[in-house]
Amino acid sequence: MPFSNQLIDILIPADRAVLEAATYFTLEACCDYGDNVGLAFVEDASYFAIHAGMAHRPDQRMMLIADSLTEALDQLELVRIARPDAGLWFSSMEVLAKIEHPNLARGVVLARGSADPDDDEDDWSIMAAHIAECEASGQPLDMSVNASDVISTIADRLV
Repeated sequence: MPFSNQLIDILIPADRAVLEAATYFTLEACCDYGDNVGLAFVEDASYFAIHAGMAHRPDQRMMLIADSLTEALDQLELVRIARPDAGLWFSSMEVLAKIEHPNLARGVVLARGSADPDDDEDDWSIMAAHIAECEASGQPLDMSVNASDVISTIADRLV
């Protein structure tokens, strides 16, 4: 079975139509607040959701849900394979930014790090700057630069 069909097979028919109609997808850090769900700081996210965005229609919220950033990146990769022309975004309490890197894990770190790129105490900004420096110089990433527990969960995808 083709890889992109794996995603289509797990979606109900209504969601399949949404997948095909969407012009962008947003990976969002979420947290349950009792009776409602809200945007979360990445480090505090209890799960991640992928929303499908369509022109001239409200987003299809919570099209896919993942318990971890690793699982969410797996799902987003399937979405990207199924819809390579659609835009990809990352959303958290800190930032809403486009994912513009071919490596989704690096793209998420760069997107989150863009919230305050000059903050030399923000783990995401530090790692984003390190990724940019290593890519510009052709050097491999040094994961000892990372101090974020969440980034550590996707470290194997960054190198």
